[in-house]
Amino acid sequence: MSEFILSRRAVLGSAAILAAPAIIRGARAAEQCVVGTWGGDYASLLRENIDDPLLKPAGIEVVQDVGDEVPRTSKMYAQKKLPRGTMDIACLGALWGYRVHEGDLVEELDDKKVPNLKHILPNLNSPGFVPHIYSAQVLVYNPDTVKQPPQSMSDLLELKWKGKVGVVSTAGSWILQAASLLETGTTTDFDKAKAFVTKLAANGLRLYPQTDTLAPAFKSGEIDVAMIWLARSFM
Repeated sequence: MSEFILSRRAVLGSAAILAAPAIIRGARAAEQCVVGTWGGDYASLLRENIDDPLLKPAGIEVVQDVGDEVPRTSKMYAQKKLPRGTMDIACLGALWGYRVHEGDLVEELDDKKVPNLKHILPNLNSPGFVPHIYSAQVLVYNPDTVKQPPQSMSDLLELKWKGKVGVVSTAGSWILQAASLLETGTTTDFDKAKAFVTKLAANGLRLYPQTDTLAPAFKSGEIDVAMIWLARSFM
């Protein structure tokens, strides 16, 4: 990764997603590897960049177990006492990755097992999961309909954005951290964050179930502004 700098005003604080595969058990060549992951663009990204070009030639058949994080993590807890679970690798965001590691649900990893860990930024490293996506949470807008874009979260409380702002439900924890940063300069004052998000909701905030559903909302004109991961805005 090359070093980059983003202004505090442009980025919604330190809110970011760290999508990381947690290794439940190692896959061997000429066997099936089950990967618990999200669907849509994310599943396609894994298939086109990892499954087909890298693992298939190595004799590993990848089967994607598509679903959301909560049921995926619940499945891991339910299968903890089994000698062999139904997933080899689970793709999780940073918060869930931390939880499954603390719950002793995944294999401990080091650079001997995963040599490419040497490339991980120190602040993203964890013994229980391998980070492979790190992205800022930002404000995005439709340039065809928005001529004076919002410059911060506080601008979204203006009446001109009523009913025209969208967020993804899975980004809730990051939105709260960003709201806390806006209101207090810290990312942990959730009372102040809740008060701000409540005002935002009262201004007609639109909630979408998954990231892939934001693009159609922009294209149809249902929303003009969204808070979403920078990497997703490019996709």
